[in-house]
This record gives sequence, C-alpha cells and structure tokens, in this order.
Amino acid sequence: MEHGQDIPAHNAVLGLVKIGISAISAILSFTLAEFSQISSIIAAWIAVGSGIFAMRYYYLETKRKQKLVHRKPLEKVNRN
Repeated sequence: MEHGQDIPAHNAVLGLVKIGISAISAILSFTLAEFSQISSIIAAWIAVGSGIFAMRYYYLETKRKQKLVHRKPLEKVNRN
C-alpha cells in the first residue's frame, strides 16, 4: 500500500471541510453586516419616535402653562 493512495480521499474530506467553513463564515459575515444595518435603522426610528414624543410633551406643557398664566386672578377676599 502506497502512501499516495490515501491522499485523494483525505483531500476530498478536507475540501468539504474548507467549503463548509467558508460557507459558514460567508453566512455569518452577511448576517452580521445586515444586523448592523438593521440595528441602525431601528435606532433611527427610536430616535424619531422619541423626538416626536418630546415635541408633543413640550407642546402640551406650553399650552398648560399658558392657561395658568392667562387665568383670571382670584378675587381678593375682604378679611376685615
């Protein structure tokens, strides 16, 4: 039995392992890159939503404070 007879089978197995590793790393790199983009989009929408709620809060507080300022003064009570 020569040593060279085992090489083709061994190379075939190593070739499959290398293809598997390459495929897994390609899939992971694609999903990690896409995850980064998706997380950026989600963060942007969260920022937009919080900005809208902040504008709403300040609008409502301004209206409330304007009502307090423009209220009729209370009548003075004669305590004598």
